[in-house]
Amino acid sequence: MLLRRLNKIATVDGVGTGGAFEEGLAQGVEDYLSSRVIAGAPDRVVEELQQLAEAGCGEVLCWFRWGTMDSIEARTSMARCAAEVVSRCEEL
Repeated sequence: MLLRRLNKIATVDGVGTGGAFEEGLAQGVEDYLSSRVIAGAPDRVVEELQQLAEAGCGEVLCWFRWGTMDSIEARTSMARCAAEVVSRCEEL
């Protein structure tokens, strides 16, 4: 869905270009997500947040509702983050 939306935005007529453009866009989105989004198991998230803190980052933006997630899934994710990540990062 994200790729379709980005493809539609990237065209003048809203039809999209398909083919190579979508493949390049998919790689671009993958690169963006792997370099700018922290997600996964609590240990991995804590490790990445510690690296950011060591690099001088003082704030992060948390976005818990992605794509087709419903509000229950998002709240579950927020609760898990609070219990298993934030509690371990309070000293950062």
